[in-house]
Amino acid sequence: MARHPFVQALLVFLLGLSVTLGVDLYGQHRAEQTLQRQNSAQLDAASRRLALALADVLQLSKELAARVATHSPLDDAAWQRLATETQSRHPHIVNMTVSQGTVVQRVHPLRGNQAVLGLDYRRQPDQMAGVRRAIDSRQAVLTGPVRLVQSERLAVVSRVPMFASPEGGHPGALLGVVSMAVELDGLLSKAGLDPAQLPFDYAIAFETGAVTGGQLFVGDARLLRQGSLNVEVPLPQGSWQIAARPKPQVLAQAWQPWPIRIGGVLVSLCLAWLTVYLGRVMRSRAMTESTPTGERSVGLQFIIIGALLFMVLPAVGVQGWFAYRTAVSTSERFQEDLASEVGARVYDKVVQFFEVPRRVLAYSADQFRSGAVQPSDRDAVIRNFVLQIRQQPLLTFLSMGTAQGEYLAASRPPVGRDKGLRLLEARMASGREIHIYRVDDAHLRGELLSRGNQHFDTRTRPWFKEAVAANGPGWYSAYRYAIDDDAGNYDAMGIGMSAPLVDQQQRFIGVVTADVALSQLKVLLSDITRDLGGVAFLAESDGKLLAASTDEPVYRLVDRGVERIAAQASDNILIRTAGVAIHELGQARGRTFREVDGERHLIDWWTYQLPDGPSLTIGVVMPQSRFAAPSEGVLGNVLLVALMLMAAGMLVAWLLSERLARPLVNLSQWADRLGQGDWSNPHNTGSAIAEVQTLSHALGHMAGQIRDHTDELTRQVAERTAELEKANQVLSKLSHTDGRTGVANRRRFDEMLSHEWARAMRSGQALALIMLDVDHFKLYNDRYGHLAGDDCLRSIARVLTEQCRRAGDQPARYGGEEFVILVAEDDAAGALHLAERVRHAIEALAIPHLDSPHQVVTVSLGVAVAQPALGEAAQTLISRADAALYRAKHGGRNQTNLADADADADADAGTEP
Repeated sequence: MARHPFVQALLVFLLGLSVTLGVDLYGQHRAEQTLQRQNSAQLDAASRRLALALADVLQLSKELAARVATHSPLDDAAWQRLATETQSRHPHIVNMTVSQGTVVQRVHPLRGNQAVLGLDYRRQPDQMAGVRRAIDSRQAVLTGPVRLVQSERLAVVSRVPMFASPEGGHPGALLGVVSMAVELDGLLSKAGLDPAQLPFDYAIAFETGAVTGGQLFVGDARLLRQGSLNVEVPLPQGSWQIAARPKPQVLAQAWQPWPIRIGGVLVSLCLAWLTVYLGRVMRSRAMTESTPTGERSVGLQFIIIGALLFMVLPAVGVQGWFAYRTAVSTSERFQEDLASEVGARVYDKVVQFFEVPRRVLAYSADQFRSGAVQPSDRDAVIRNFVLQIRQQPLLTFLSMGTAQGEYLAASRPPVGRDKGLRLLEARMASGREIHIYRVDDAHLRGELLSRGNQHFDTRTRPWFKEAVAANGPGWYSAYRYAIDDDAGNYDAMGIGMSAPLVDQQQRFIGVVTADVALSQLKVLLSDITRDLGGVAFLAESDGKLLAASTDEPVYRLVDRGVERIAAQASDNILIRTAGVAIHELGQARGRTFREVDGERHLIDWWTYQLPDGPSLTIGVVMPQSRFAAPSEGVLGNVLLVALMLMAAGMLVAWLLSERLARPLVNLSQWADRLGQGDWSNPHNTGSAIAEVQTLSHALGHMAGQIRDHTDELTRQVAERTAELEKANQVLSKLSHTDGRTGVANRRRFDEMLSHEWARAMRSGQALALIMLDVDHFKLYNDRYGHLAGDDCLRSIARVLTEQCRRAGDQPARYGGEEFVILVAEDDAAGALHLAERVRHAIEALAIPHLDSPHQVVTVSLGVAVAQPALGEAAQTLISRADAALYRAKHGGRNQTNLADADADADADAGTEP
């Protein structure tokens, strides 16, 4: 038996070490999760920036190829000028080349790249693979990274093939390939993937549909198999896979286990020592305290500790609670992260979408300005527009309005199944009637498909007017197309950029516009949110919708006009709720949760400022139910375990009650007799529990003390009663005073009015009431704050106290910013005089109030005088004074109005039910 305390101490120490180990593992796991989320967000952001950077490279290559195609034959001076302009738009371009067939004919810059001239791609297998993909797909592609011939540096290379015009229904022959090499390190650094600055190591591999595992070109290949983070950067053909893993030193810094470990060991040692100490004390008491029959008593504490050691309910409950809270928080964080991810994807798509008109517009305006395209050569203008719109699938219109109001455009119909390119013309020779042609193989007008608006004058269109008014490029508001074709393929709305055109002599020749249909935005948003159960939308700064991922309309076509729909008025309840939340919060960026049809949704939004244009609000609404399954599953498991442990605990409690209940019942019965005034000593409980016996002795001793102190308590109660009555008198006085202003409160006023009304009725004298209200006090609070409002009320209360010099003048605070003065034994003239004194005194305080017409705080007053009569209530006087105050406020404020007894009586009679 002597070894029991040490065994218990060892168990407590081992239990403490186990808890310490659990806390250590849990903390390490939480630190890894936190670091994982941070790294995931950083990697996702970097991958999006990298995707945008690669898209920029591809777009620059397309624009360069389009400009090279317009210079045929291409001389060296024109090539150097085009290449120099393109290189100035991107800091990491290494070189640009143009090949004739597959042989490089021109390069920029020439210095350091002489070895590239005459290079035949067919003799470079690593480069020919990318060239072949571009030729076979007849589209621009991104290849690499590859080792450059002249510098051995890794570079991403874009390839844009150029073909001759189709002839006889056959595709045109290959003319050449425009290539652009961009330094990979520069692209990665621009995207935020500088290895020295990142908290994780990463590897990048190129993957195609036929290759799994990818072709590694950056980092350690093991990360592709063991990396805990993976993101994909989509490319026109294939994708880049980025795998990452936190750096060991960063993980070590994120979690410092030694304080937990050292603290856990010290606490465990302390608990073990305390267990030994308590065990010895309990054994000593058990040896000295025994029952009359010689039985040894057992400590109740020992029994309880044994039961608690047996039951693990608290530990399981705490662990279950932590597991549930972790699952809930993880679900919410996952929803927020997913909303951020969806929002970021929407943001990227919107940025890319609106970048298309800006780039195309800048390029087209530059062509006209440089003379590369002559507006007099209408076929050249049309061909140029068609070539550009073919390379921009999101573009709906690329058009030109001449200074004479004529119209030339290449377009892609926004409505209908036939998305074939169209040419639109409205010339003076045809009375400015729109003619819609199909594009033929030579990129010129083919079959006449339809006729449209019979009087189409571009000078009256919004995009033309805004470009002329701004005298520069800029975005114009969303508007309805005025094509009015027979098939209704242009019965839609669009938005875009326009810019005035000048020739080489800086003479105004018209306006060029690049336009996108709002229906294109809907397709982009729908592709992102289709499988998530949420919605995404885009709205202008005034809340009017531009596009949404759902099928609800964002505008209505009414006759020849358009009725725009605001987000707050959308048919979709999610968009409507988000619109109301954004409007209420009034923030450019934010996140909030709202209940919609009994389900909690996360609303995430931010503002995107269009370059040279308005700001747009991008919103995403995500349902929480899609992400609540983990927390709900954990909650079910926790409840199940809790029920099982509760049943086991009840069984153990029943077993213990057999040993504890009987002596405790005896003690309870004796305590009940003590409560009834029976001071007799109890019989022995007969319990072997030492604590029960100690409690029995203590109750006997307490019974004697209670009997001794009863008389003393009676005396003290009498003294306390007297003191309490005195305190009640003080409290009664305080209860009649308004705590904020120091004058009488509403309760005291009601008592004074009742008293004075009865006295005036007995004496037959008049009783007057002045009711005043602070003018525009809500505006004062809104501007200066509630603390300043309280100071203002206190100042007014002081004025009332100072002006009420007679004993019969009694001021009080009626409520809010309203005060009253009860005037006894005075007529109407005296009460009106007192009211005017008060009004002038308050105005003389000159308390600043910028939202008041008087620029200072003023009051409006209503005065009523009554001769109390039998059967008439005092409330009549209040109603008449309030009516007079109402007239004073509506008569311009800062004035006093005297109640007319007859008019008020008639008014009161008219309001009777």
